[in-house]
Amino acid sequence: MLKVAGGGITTGALSYQGTWNASTNTPTLASGVGTTGHYYVVSFAGTTNLDGITDWQIGDWAVFNGSIWQKVDNTDAVVSVNGQTGAVVLGAANVGATANTTYVLTSGLLSGGGQLNGNVTITLTSVPAANVSGLGTMATQNANSVSITGGNVTANISLTNATNTSATFATASLPLDPAGYLKFQLANSTVVLVPYYAQ
Repeated sequence: MLKVAGGGITTGALSYQGTWNASTNTPTLASGVGTTGHYYVVSFAGTTNLDGITDWQIGDWAVFNGSIWQKVDNTDAVVSVNGQTGAVVLGAANVGATANTTYVLTSGLLSGGGQLNGNVTITLTSVPAANVSGLGTMATQNANSVSITGGNVTANISLTNATNTSATFATASLPLDPAGYLKFQLANSTVVLVPYYAQ
């Protein structure tokens, strides 16, 4: 069905007369002047006033019905896209998107990232103890009653500022034979055994 603008519906035979430039009015058409059934197809959009019609888009028909010119609207063109008219080309900024020239950057313990032209992956492979808040040092852990039971304990330690070269029993009631020995390897690779007594 033809959608006709301008009042009334054209009936009878239509006769194609060629194309019409609605911007320059070429060939020249005038309101109320024409031959019944003659029509032109708009080849260039424009605002020439024909019997009160000024919106002419490419593909529309200008049809004379014997009294006035009517428009057969064959375009249903979009008026604008995002506020732009004409040959619209949209970029990321026009629609509030992040441009694909933006990068996801990583540093420190993170790796991966990359240009935002698709999905990117960020990887965290391991977390050193020094980067864990609240873990503390070995000395702190020992102060928090960390205990080791069973087996032998081997540690690299260094003795400094030693001023006492003798040792005594804490009480005279300790047996001569210890319950066991703690094995330590000093910084100079010397291995020493430290006896301990059960209470």
